Formats: sequence, C-alpha cells, structure tokens
Amino acid sequence: MSTTITIEVPDDIASVSREKWGDDLSQLTLESLATHGYRIRALSGVHVQQMLGLETRMEIDAFLKQYGTT
Repeated sequence: MSTTITIEVPDDIASVSREKWGDDLSQLTLESLATHGYRIRALSGVHVQQMLGLETRMEIDAFLKQYGTT
C-alpha cells in the first residue's frame, strides 16, 4: 500500500524545478525525503529500501553512500 503526498511550491520555483529535473522531480523528492529521514534517524534502512524499491542491502548502502548518509 502507498500514499500520494502533494506539496505546494510557488509557481516560479515549480517552473524552474520542472525545467531542471523534468520527470525526475518526483524521484528526486522521494530520494531527498528518504535520505533526510535516514539522516535524522526517523527512517531505517529498511524504510529507505521500501520507499525507493531497492532490492538488496548493497543497493541501500550504495544509495546512502551516494548521498553521504553512511
């Protein structure tokens, strides 16, 4: 089961963000939420794995290392 979360940002920021990241914006936002949650210990590695659809502990570790959270 999953839930959709909607965020509101000013139109000019949304426009710039869409231009910069296009279809990747949702994934980038999800990754940012996952890394921040992990960094502040609100989310576990398993939570990050579920959020991002990662399959192995190695993928989790690689993702977290990429964002400097390990």
